[in-house]
Amino acid sequence: MPEWQGGPTEIDGSRTVEADGYRFIFYPDVLNSTRTSGCQVSTFYWMLDRLYLARKEGTGSRPYDFAFSRYARVGGRAQEDVCGMVRFTLAADVPKDVVNRATHKLYMDSTKSDPYWGTASWWSEAYIPLTFHFTHTTLSGTGVKSAHVVRRLTGADPWYCEKQGADTGPISVRDRRTYTTLMGKHYTELFHRAVVENAEPLTVNRTMGIEFVAPTSSFALRGNWPAVRAELLKETRGADRDITLDRIKSALDRLRTAGDLTVDCVPDHTVPDDGRFVQNLLRHTGSTDGRFLELARAAVLEGAGHAPTALATDADGPPNPWGASWRVAPADPPDPGLNAVAEGAFRYLRPISVSTRFSTEFEEIRADSSTYFFTHYPDDTAHTLQRVFRPVIAHDNPAVASVSVCCGYPDITGKILWEGRVFPRPSGAGGEPGSGPWVYRTTQKSKDEIADPPPDWTPDRTFVKRRVQLRPGAEASSELCVVQNDAEEIDIDPGPNGVLFNDVAIDVSVSMVRHLDVHPIHLHRKAGKNETVRVRLEALDPSGKPDSTRAAEFQWQGDEDHRARRWIVFPDSPDFPARFRYRVTVQNGDISRTGPWIASCGSGPLHIFAPPMAMSRRRRT
Repeated sequence: MPEWQGGPTEIDGSRTVEADGYRFIFYPDVLNSTRTSGCQVSTFYWMLDRLYLARKEGTGSRPYDFAFSRYARVGGRAQEDVCGMVRFTLAADVPKDVVNRATHKLYMDSTKSDPYWGTASWWSEAYIPLTFHFTHTTLSGTGVKSAHVVRRLTGADPWYCEKQGADTGPISVRDRRTYTTLMGKHYTELFHRAVVENAEPLTVNRTMGIEFVAPTSSFALRGNWPAVRAELLKETRGADRDITLDRIKSALDRLRTAGDLTVDCVPDHTVPDDGRFVQNLLRHTGSTDGRFLELARAAVLEGAGHAPTALATDADGPPNPWGASWRVAPADPPDPGLNAVAEGAFRYLRPISVSTRFSTEFEEIRADSSTYFFTHYPDDTAHTLQRVFRPVIAHDNPAVASVSVCCGYPDITGKILWEGRVFPRPSGAGGEPGSGPWVYRTTQKSKDEIADPPPDWTPDRTFVKRRVQLRPGAEASSELCVVQNDAEEIDIDPGPNGVLFNDVAIDVSVSMVRHLDVHPIHLHRKAGKNETVRVRLEALDPSGKPDSTRAAEFQWQGDEDHRARRWIVFPDSPDFPARFRYRVTVQNGDISRTGPWIASCGSGPLHIFAPPMAMSRRRRT
C-alpha cells in the first residue's frame, strides 16, 4: 500500500477524468500535502459518476442480472396489477486497463508541485477505489432532487421506491450489490409503464456515505439548540416530525446564513498557508453537515419510529433518495447551549448521490422481454385471495437467524386456518432468504358463509403473524461485534392472531421490530501508534437513565487498526427508545484520559469522538 494514506479529503475539491466512456471522480489523500514535493508518491481515491447495471456471471454478452415480476388479475392489463417484484444488481466492472488510463491522465494533468494533486510519479497502487460506509438505492421518475425543485421543473410530485439491499455496511466501488423489492399496486404500475411500455422515464438513484478527513486543529460549532430545533421543525412533514437528510441540510444552511449557528475552523499543520483551503472546508465540503448531525442526533433528533406495516419502507418514514429518515425530538434538550469543539483532525460521513437513467440497457432488455419480464396470474377466479410475502434480512446481520410468517383465513365455522413459512438468513451477499418470496392463496368467502366470524374480520382481509427469530448473543458476538438479544424471537405483529391485512404485497422485515444496530462504528481520528482507545456504550431506558445490562465495550490498539465495530441490541420491550451514550478512554503508556459521556441515538454509522492526548499523568496500578 502507498506510504501516504490518511484518508480522502474534500479540502481541495475533486477532479473528473474521462477514459473509454467512463467518468472517474478523484479525491486526494489528506496527507498528500505533507509529502516532499516531486520526490514522493501521493495517494488518490476514485469512484464513478454513474451506476452500472451488472450482467450475470460477469461482463460481455451475458444477460443483465435483472428481473421484473408482475402479479396481476386475470386479463393482465396494467391497471389490474396487484403487486410486483423487482430484482437487479449494480456493479462497477471497470477493466483494469481503463482504470490505469484514467489515473495516468490525472497524473499527467496535475502539476508535481501542487500540494494535494501533485505526485512524484505514476504508480497504479496509489489510486484506491473508495469505500462507501452506507448506500441507499431508490427507483424514481427523477434524479435526486428536493420535492420543490421537482415540482418547479415538472409540475408533479416526485416518487421514490426504495430498494432493500442484500448487503448492509461498507462496500467498495467495485463490489457487486443485488437489490430486490416488493411493490404495491401503485409502484408496480409506475414501474411497468416506465420499463415495459417505455412510456415514462425511470432513474436509479444511489446515495453513498463516504468518509472524508477534515485536517483541522480545532473545529467549533456554536449556537442554541431551541433555535436549531425550531428551524428543523419547519422542514418536517406531518405529525410524526419526520425529516430527511436534505431537509436537515436546508435548515442548517438557513441557520448559518442567519448567524444562529456559527462555525469556526483552525487548519492543522498539514494545510498550506492559503485561505482558500479553509473556505473550501467550511463552505464546500460536508464537514459542517457531518459534525452537526453527530451532535444533533444526541440533542434534537431521534431515530425514525418502527411500525409493523405491510411494506418495510413504510416503517422507516416516507421513501426518499437520501437514506434513513430522522425524527425531530418532541421537546428542547435540557441544556440549550450548543458549544462543541473538536480538537485535531476528524472524520465525517458525507452522503453523495449519483443518478443514472438506464436508457440503453433497457432497450436491450425490452428487446428480449421474455428473459426479463414475468407475469403471474395466480387467481383462478375473482374469488381467490393471494398474498405475496417477501423476507428482508441482510446476510451480514449476525443477530438474526431467520424471519417467519403465518397467514390465516377463517373456515366456515370461524376457526382461523393457518399456513406458514420460515426464511433463514441468506448465507452470502445477493442470496435470497430461504426459498425467496412465498405466495399464499385461499378462496375468498362471504361473511354469510362464516358461522362465527372473527372480530373485525372482513372477507377481503387475512390474518398475518410475522416474527423475527434471533440467535443467542454469545453465539452471534465476536471481537468486532457485540450482540445482545433479550429473547429468542420477537413478534412483528402482536396479539394471538396478528394483524388483519388486505394488502397483497407484504414484507417480513427485521426493520419492523424496534432495535438498535450501530454500524459501522469508527473513531473520528486515527489512534496514535502507541495509543489504546477503549469505548464503552450503554443503552438508555425511556427515562434517560443508563441500562448497564445493555452495554458494549470495544478497543482500538495502535494506528493500524481501522476495522469497523458493531453493536446490536434486540430488546424484549416495545418501548425501547434506541438511545444510548458512550465514553472513551485513551491511554498512551502510563498516561490516560477519559472523556465525558456523549449521548446519541438511532441505528447507522457512528463516529466515536476520542479525547485528545492533552493528559495528566496517572500512577500505574
